[in-house]
Amino acid sequence: MEKKYKIIIAVCIVVILGNIYAKFAVLDEQTYKIAVFQTVMSSSRSQNRVNMEKKLTPAEKMTSDMEKIIRQIPRALSFTELAARVRFLIDRHQLSVKDSLVFRPEKAEMAALVKYHTQFSVNGSYKKIKGFISDLQNVPGLLYLDSVKIARSEENEAGLKLSLGITLFFKRGNS
Repeated sequence: MEKKYKIIIAVCIVVILGNIYAKFAVLDEQTYKIAVFQTVMSSSRSQNRVNMEKKLTPAEKMTSDMEKIIRQIPRALSFTELAARVRFLIDRHQLSVKDSLVFRPEKAEMAALVKYHTQFSVNGSYKKIKGFISDLQNVPGLLYLDSVKIARSEENEAGLKLSLGITLFFKRGNS
């Protein structure tokens, strides 16, 4: 019997020593990591509060928004490529062009941008016109649809007539 008690006491001592080691080696390290994490998060929250307190004026917000828009415009896109892409989309969707695609330069409000405008009409089915407008919206760069008018074609022609006004914006060469 005494041998049994010695084994039980030895096992208890090993378990107690194991728990003590786990407390100091593992739990203290985790407690330290949690404390560091809480400190980092606390300073992050206080920094966010400082940033939230600094409100932008309307002019600063507008400038910030314009900078975001300009960053979205690809640099590699040139006017010739953009105009050719519009013409390619017209041909791809088998639309007949009534007017020629003449792009007029206009003064852009921002010096970093160049602005061109055109108006033209095309004839085709609803499905082709819908596909054309969808593809036109996916052209890289900043493309603004000034006016869109869809009407029935003239009596001797089938389908619809789309009158479209487009303004193209892109970065100047050195921007």
